[in-house]
Amino acid sequence: MNDNGIKTRTKPGNVVDFGAAIAVVTEAADGIPLGLRCERTGENLAVSGRASALDSVYEGDRVLFLRLDGGRRAVAMLRLCRQGEGARANIEERDGRVRIEAANGLVLSCGGSRLELTADGRVMADGREVHQYARGRLALNSAVLEVN
Repeated sequence: MNDNGIKTRTKPGNVVDFGAAIAVVTEAADGIPLGLRCERTGENLAVSGRASALDSVYEGDRVLFLRLDGGRRAVAMLRLCRQGEGARANIEERDGRVRIEAANGLVLSCGGSRLELTADGRVMADGREVHQYARGRLALNSAVLEVN
């Protein structure tokens, strides 16, 4: 299990270990990343895949990636900024956690699911179904609670 505490099983006996980090693209061909250098550790990683929504990337671009197989391989997930341009948002990785700060808002979207954080403090989750799970207490603290 990695610092993120996320582990999933594929076939019996095979374990894939996931951990997100930020890297610089060290090698690319036709917009596809082939090699990365992890910003935190300085280690070089071979890229074994990329997210289907990943923009074309080139040497020097910063990307968010997931580690696979105990960290030996990487899958590039998101281009953070192009070499020579300012960051689109303040993005840092520390202690196995990725922190993203944006001045006006942040949107995570996948198919019909959407999570939005706004600068004025609103958090909106939108999807076909929204589930909340807690191993312990689930607390709702609000001045007003609206149901339907």
